[in-house]
Amino acid sequence: MSRRTIEHACPACGNPQMDVFFEQRAIPTNSCLLLDTREEAEGFPRGDLELGFCHRCGFLSNVVFDAAEYSQRYEETQGFSKLFVEWAKGLAARWVDKYDLHGKRVLEIGCGKGEFLVWMVEAGAGHGIGIDPGVHPERIETTVAPDRLTWIKDFYSEDYSHLAADAVVCRHTLEHIHPVGEFMRMVRAAIGDRPGVRSDGWTSPTPPRPRRCEPSCSTSWTRTCTRPKRCTTSRSSIRAIRTRTHR
Repeated sequence: MSRRTIEHACPACGNPQMDVFFEQRAIPTNSCLLLDTREEAEGFPRGDLELGFCHRCGFLSNVVFDAAEYSQRYEETQGFSKLFVEWAKGLAARWVDKYDLHGKRVLEIGCGKGEFLVWMVEAGAGHGIGIDPGVHPERIETTVAPDRLTWIKDFYSEDYSHLAADAVVCRHTLEHIHPVGEFMRMVRAAIGDRPGVRSDGWTSPTPPRPRRCEPSCSTSWTRTCTRPKRCTTSRSSIRAIRTRTHR
């Protein structure tokens, strides 16, 4: 298809125009829901994908995005992979050590089934608060005392801005949030300048790589940033401590 410029506000920086460079019609609106029957799977809702590129900040987004189901039926965990678990446990331990989170409170927005937050507490964090409508803490085997973990089955919103924490973690979540700039500003406002909370925040968003949005990909995975320091973090007053480019 030929590239075309449309009037569509970038969800990250608000730039009024985006360049549409890829289109795919009638693809499944979700890729991680567990369905009960073949008939339900074959009749699953479909939607369109039109990837737009923002020249101001480098953000990619589905300009015809329509919210898909995200509930406890959603099965996104990679915790059944021994290799992934070893890597993620190592990452949790490094963050606890690097950011001096021993004995401190960690809030994870979009905690999935809850494994990573548990691993941070196992590595020395004092208390973990996980927010996610799909959380299943009963599936996690851990020796951590129950009173060191708090689970909230809901989407993060201003209703939870009162939750104080020394670290705010957000992994594998931003790609599912369409108004991502608004979301990041909400998180930054919640962090505020409260005592004991980093004034620059501490987040770890992990969006998918652009090349991952292939024709077979669901319409719910439709946003990423090609210039991390120029899109969501800088425009929400959150300082980017470190960025990495995946190839």
